[in-house]
Amino acid sequence: MDALQDAFAGSVIGGLVVGVLASARRQNLDPFVLDLSDNDDARVMVETMVLLAHKLHLTVCAEGVETQAALDFLDDCGCDRAQGYFIGRPMPGEAIPECVRTWNAAQGDEG
Repeated sequence: MDALQDAFAGSVIGGLVVGVLASARRQNLDPFVLDLSDNDDARVMVETMVLLAHKLHLTVCAEGVETQAALDFLDDCGCDRAQGYFIGRPMPGEAIPECVRTWNAAQGDEG
């Protein structure tokens, strides 16, 4: 039964994503590069996707975060995780612990 529920949730989310991307295209938004700084429609889409994911008890990870403003917006939306060039460039695995310590110190979070 769990496998069936997981498959159904994946289908629902997949269908929603297709709908959101179609909506983005109708509004002349590039669905893969949403400018959150001054586009209300893009902001509403992101807020809605985060809310839906949380209602389905999913963890949300935003990709492609390139500015402090985008990170702040995603944090305000309740996004659980983020990745992108603003947070860190691709690096070898052994560099990650020091990068995390540096990031946390800069954010005022030593834990």
